[in-house]
Amino acid sequence: MSTILFFEDRDAVKAGLGEVVRADTYKHHNDANMQFSMWVALAELNLGASLPHMNIGFEQGFDKSFKEILDLPASYEMVAQMPFGSIEGTPGEKE
Repeated sequence: MSTILFFEDRDAVKAGLGEVVRADTYKHHNDANMQFSMWVALAELNLGASLPHMNIGFEQGFDKSFKEILDLPASYEMVAQMPFGSIEGTPGEKE
């Protein structure tokens, strides 16, 4: 099992979008497109994935240890992680 970590540079987003009214919508769409693209690429390789989103990372410092290990700037916020690996079976039905 491996994991893709998705980060967003809050400073770059602010500088790139400025005070646009729909800035949050634009950045969320950008994140979603990147995550979907990675999901599709993994599926093409016959790999399965899940996509837990990190809604508490920046304010609570949840992603601090990841940023330290990867030597990332403080302005980077982890927005999602995508564990992936071989598909061992068909998922069961959800209630």
